[in-house]
Amino acid sequence: MIDLISSLGNEIGFVPNDVFIEPGRSIVGNACVTLYTCGDFKHTFGDKNYQFIDGGMTDNIRQSLASGIDTSKNNVLFYTGGCEKWHDFNIPSDKDSIYIIENGNLTLLEQREPHSMSDPNTLEYFLSYCTKNYPAQQYSLIMADHGGGPNVGLCVDINTKDVMTLSELANALKRSGFTGDSKLETIMFDACLMGGVEVAYQLREKCGLVGFSQTEVLAEGLHYKTLVSHLLGQAEPDPVQVCDDFYAYYDAQNGVERSATISVVDCSKMEPLAELCADLFNRFHASISNLRPARV
Repeated sequence: MIDLISSLGNEIGFVPNDVFIEPGRSIVGNACVTLYTCGDFKHTFGDKNYQFIDGGMTDNIRQSLASGIDTSKNNVLFYTGGCEKWHDFNIPSDKDSIYIIENGNLTLLEQREPHSMSDPNTLEYFLSYCTKNYPAQQYSLIMADHGGGPNVGLCVDINTKDVMTLSELANALKRSGFTGDSKLETIMFDACLMGGVEVAYQLREKCGLVGFSQTEVLAEGLHYKTLVSHLLGQAEPDPVQVCDDFYAYYDAQNGVERSATISVVDCSKMEPLAELCADLFNRFHASISNLRPARV
């Protein structure tokens, strides 16, 4: 199988550095470290960078405030909603709110009637708000909430119990203008089970890099205190370092808390991978159809 993959890869100009065959799990390219992320952020407009986090939990906001990021050159925006109760900052649960970090404090920019956080129109509204009011050359997005993998989706609104599907997410990004040459720099998922090749393929025209976890993500999720600095505090965002921090934190824990998996994938490589997989599936369709799931 390895020889066949290498041979087919040479035929289409796609030579993988490593090949991992893991039956029963999504194929994941460029495995790196463990990660769980939610929300969204963006960076760099000349001398100005921006970050926005959609639906993040209170601790994510608290850690971001403690990041020490220079808010004279960087902007961090949050969209809060879909929660029964926020535990700090007087964030209302009966309103959707947009905040910005200013000099280490959380400043309210806008409030609106509550909308389902799993509704792609809500995400589209927030992204459009950011691009209109905080124009930038590059944008990144963090989605933070519960995830169920490529067949389920993510962003479970606690009030409506709805879920945003992967295709709905992709369409919301497209309607917000993030596609083609205007794609997001990075998307990171602070959510369980989103690390599948199907996710990267669906977002291949919407972002350059995607960071996600193939397994469950423990409750604390990403390390937002350093995440902000890695994405906004330097010339280019460094999602790999975000993942490294995530992995190092959980690797230092004990017992069941020592658990983390994460990857960063270059979405520009998805088309060649899809061509290779299509060829393999066509060649071995009969054999795959005869597989007994209980024995895989």
